[in-house]
Amino acid sequence: MRQEKGDNRWFSKLEAQEVDFRARLKLVLGRPFKVLLLEPMLMAITRYIFAKSNWIIFRFVYGCISLLFKAYPIVYTEGHGLNPGESGLPFLPLFISGVINVIVYLAYFDFRYTKLIPQYAPRLDPPEFRLLPVFQGGPLLLISFLWFGWTSYPSLCIYAALPSGVPMGIVVVFIFLALFNYVNNRYPVIAASALAASTVGRNIFGAGFPVYLS
Repeated sequence: MRQEKGDNRWFSKLEAQEVDFRARLKLVLGRPFKVLLLEPMLMAITRYIFAKSNWIIFRFVYGCISLLFKAYPIVYTEGHGLNPGESGLPFLPLFISGVINVIVYLAYFDFRYTKLIPQYAPRLDPPEFRLLPVFQGGPLLLISFLWFGWTSYPSLCIYAALPSGVPMGIVVVFIFLALFNYVNNRYPVIAASALAASTVGRNIFGAGFPVYLS
């Protein structure tokens, strides 16, 4: 605005605030953890993208997906005798399913949500509408891992376990995108801090979960 008008009197209230480096550092690094501890809904979501109650599910899903990087080599390399070059191929169903379902999410769920915006204008539309894909992805998490677990024996055909990656790909897209978008819409002013808090908690569990189970 200043450059366009050639008038230096134009400035925002945020620019007028003088914040020293220490206070800014405290705000940037401390607010994500403060939000995580003080917002029950954010804590519940963070732990869902982590067990079977709302308190522990975001991290559980992420931990299970991370666990596949340890489980797949055991099942397909040691169990079915795939060589190192072939052992990465079982991840293809998960990847292909994920790509397809990103398109489905954008074409159906995101489009459906966008159509709701004019109904609530000028107020913000309820962020809970973002959670619809979670209801489809939640049961598929159980189905995909039961499928993989029951068909991962070396005595069974390798092609019995491979398709289990398809519902896993759906789970990753539907649950992660839905909850990320929910957090973004639920905390619009502090979305960056909320997502940062969720990411830190999720990655800590994702890194530690496979180590614990080993």
